[in-house]
Order: sequence, then C-alpha cells, then structure tokens
Amino acid sequence: MRKLTLCIIASRVSTPDELPATTFIIDEIRFLVKYGLNVHVIRAIHKNRAWEEAYGALFYNMAYKTWDSSTFAKIIKGQVLNTLIGALPTRTLKYALHVILMINKINKINKIDILHAHFLYPEGFIGLLAKEIFNLPLVVTVHGYELNVIHDIGYGLLINPNFKWILKRVLEKSDLILAASKELACKARSIAPNARIVHFPNAVDVEMFKPSKDFNEKMQIRDRLGIEKDAFVLINTKHLNPVYDHVTLIKALFLIKKMNEKLFRRIKLLLLGNGVLKRFLEKAIQRLNLYNTVRMLGYVPRITVPLFLRASDVYVNCSLSESSPLAILEAMAAGLPIIATNVGDTSNIVLSNGYLIRPRDYKSLAFKIINLMEDRDEAKVMSIESRKIAERFSLEKKIIKLIAVYEKLIQSEIQ
Repeated sequence: MRKLTLCIIASRVSTPDELPATTFIIDEIRFLVKYGLNVHVIRAIHKNRAWEEAYGALFYNMAYKTWDSSTFAKIIKGQVLNTLIGALPTRTLKYALHVILMINKINKINKIDILHAHFLYPEGFIGLLAKEIFNLPLVVTVHGYELNVIHDIGYGLLINPNFKWILKRVLEKSDLILAASKELACKARSIAPNARIVHFPNAVDVEMFKPSKDFNEKMQIRDRLGIEKDAFVLINTKHLNPVYDHVTLIKALFLIKKMNEKLFRRIKLLLLGNGVLKRFLEKAIQRLNLYNTVRMLGYVPRITVPLFLRASDVYVNCSLSESSPLAILEAMAAGLPIIATNVGDTSNIVLSNGYLIRPRDYKSLAFKIINLMEDRDEAKVMSIESRKIAERFSLEKKIIKLIAVYEKLIQSEIQ
C-alpha cells in the first residue's frame, strides 16, 4: 500500500541543528513520520543546501529569491489567478511563486496527496495558490498571530486591516481550517461564516515531557544543571518577545522582594529563550537587583527543556495572547503546577492544577507564587492534576485524529 504523501508549508519550522522555532509543528512532523506518512516540508530558510532530511522528513529550504516567470506560466496552464496574487507584496509574491515551483517538483516525483499550511498568511495563501493550480486538498492551521491583535505592542497580522480580505479568501476556499483555540475558531467564523472550521488544539509528547520519578531524581537533575537544591524554582520557556510579557513576571518578583525578603531569597527564576526583549530585561533585572534570582539561559536545546522542567517547582506564563499554549502543556506533562494568564485556550487546561490571573496583573501573580511556596500540599495536588490533564492532550491521540482528517479529505476529493 502506497504511503500517504503530505506536503507541509511552514516557513519558520526548524531542524535539529538550528535554533528552535515553531516546536508545535516539529512535534507533529515527528509523529506523522512515525505513523508512516511520507512528509515533505517547505520553509523560508536560507541555507547552503537546497534540501535536507530531519525527523524522517524532507525539508526544502526556500529563501526569498527571484523566480522564473516563464516556468511558472507553464505550471499554471493559463489559470486566472490575478485576483489572488495581484495585491501581494512583491517579496512575498516571489517567495510564493518559488514555493509553487518546488511543490510542482515534489508532486511530479512523489504525487502529493494533501497540502497542510501552518498559519493563514503567507503559508495558507501560498497553499491556496497550490490548491488552485494542482487540484489538491488543503488544510490550514490557524495558530493565533493571524487573527489575534494587541494594538499597544503592535502584535497581530490584522494590525494592518488590508490583510482581512486575504485571510477571508483563505478561510473560505480551504478544504478545512484547524483552529488551535476556541477563541480563534470564533474569530475565523466571524470573518468567514461559511468556512469549514474545527477546534483542533495543540498536544504534547507525554513521553518526552514527564515528571521526575521522585524527589531524589529531581535533586540529581538540579545538581547536573547547577540549580540550588533548596531553591523554589519558577520557570518560563517562552521567547523573550513583548507578547509573552516577561515584564509582568519581573515586576511580580520585585513585589515579593519588597513584601517578604526571607521568602524571596528562596526563589530562582529560569528564563529559557531569546528574543527582542533580552537586553531590556537584562537591564531591568540589574536595576532592580534581581540578578541573583533570575537566570537568563538563552536558547536551550529542545532535548534539554524537559530536564529544566523536571528540576522546577512552578511554571509561570504571562502571555498577552495565546492559542492553545504548548509550553504550558509541556510543563503540565512534567508535573508542574501552573500560574498563567487567562488568554486563549489556557482556561481549558489550567483547571484544578493551577491559578489563572488577568494579563499584566503582577500583584495577583506575586500572591499566587507566595501561595504555592507556603502551601506545598496544594502544590503537590496541582502537580498530580497537571499530569492527568496533560495526558488528555497526548500528541499521539492528536496525530491519529489528524491522519483521519487527511484520509477523509483525500477520499472526498477522489469521489
């Protein structure tokens, strides 16, 4: 029986030798290969080699480069696509058409069964071009940036309202839209009421992310990572970007310091990640005299992240916007109590296993941290609940459902 051939369009997905990006897509790719799919991934990465193998899939490195208009004209065979491509920025258009050429090459050799684009734009839009040209079923996953908007930090594609008609077209013309959160599904339906949209949340590899076996193992991991054994360890694994609001976390620590110096001295905060706020946060930590409390570790290899989670006591998430927060699910799978802002689908996973707070509410965050420091019995109950809830969001279960979605769409195309 021929393997199902899947072509994924995901511009920022990374391979193991690169800094981690869009790990939620990487995890899907690993498991799709594990379940026997022939996976091809097209991404906007400039490297010396045009393609490479990773996670058992083939990755094609498409830089934003010039394109051969005569070859493209032959591929589209006279189809009228001007209404789709006429308003695209030139740089994006060149990239889009280059990706189309690569899909054409892959299709000739492997016969693609289905396209899956991650993000509505530009990936979903490029996927829609490919669907029209090659007559292939198209699935698009909405992850958040496309539809969520935070004006004061300039976050969200729809900060520019000119993109709305493009998103509407992708939503309406795709065979299926997978929305990573219920909120995103509602927003997508408000733009395109007749689109086929289903809620399809992120999921976690519960074998990769799991709790320490016991206290001794946790202390051994701390020893390996150079973390004090008697510390109360908070952790955050988000990129240091404005939307993840690490500033609120720093403010909460400073408030605890002013309220209870003795309790504060026990706290260590691990920040795993890099981003545009790195220098700003470093200066704030220095100015507030928190440099003995906060460890900024930069990018950490993904294989090491589970160890840092197992060595920690509480996961703290201050995001201003989320869809289905994978970082929280990973921390839950590692058995950590959660303190998180009530955004996106967070309230669907943070139940009896943690606390929800309002965005930018550093005072509530400070008090919740103190609660978990002083009530270790409650923290232990939350830890057990976190793992139980995380197991309901197993990546294995999600991939089985996703493959069933692919097969159903392919079958409907054949009929």
